[in-house]
Amino acid sequence: MLLGRFEFLGFHPAPQGVPKINVTFKIDVNGILNVAAKEMISGKKKNITVKYNRGGLSKHEIQKKIKEAEIFKLEDEMYHKTTLCMSRPTNLTRSFFENFLHKHGSRNILVGT
Repeated sequence: MLLGRFEFLGFHPAPQGVPKINVTFKIDVNGILNVAAKEMISGKKKNITVKYNRGGLSKHEIQKKIKEAEIFKLEDEMYHKTTLCMSRPTNLTRSFFENFLHKHGSRNILVGT
């Protein structure tokens, strides 16, 4: 069931791991869903409100969705931590070479043997 569409576009290209976007989901006692997103560097914000309509979710279904969201939140946090761990070696290597090039210039790099 599609509750609404939320697109948050228009960011400038940035290196991996640089964009930071905080997203919050809130469901009130009336079943109204509020979603807010904020890009932390530019401060750009976007919100959407999805109201309960007849034929929509029952209060029981809403509670079930809240419980599922809590489970998905834990899964998302684990995925985020795994992604950070996997990207650290790449970021360290990139940082090392950028510092090396800055200090020594590209003329000191040997390519092949």
